[in-house]
Amino acid sequence: MVLKKLVTLPVGTHTATYTAYDACYNKTVVSILVGVEDKTPPVTICDELATVGLTTDGTAWVPASVFDDGS
Repeated sequence: MVLKKLVTLPVGTHTATYTAYDACYNKTVVSILVGVEDKTPPVTICDELATVGLTTDGTAWVPASVFDDGS
């Protein structure tokens, strides 16, 4: 019999412990290290209608919320 359990882990190193029993209830416990990495680059969703003006020295001040449409 194979039991599957889906877990969600945050990025980092975690210890996973497996316990196996036989028909006589003898058990073996094994722990392994599991490394979780986020290899998906962030995806931006920008506002198509944003207009940003520049000052005379070429500086523009725009709040981040102008560009973030739910990314």
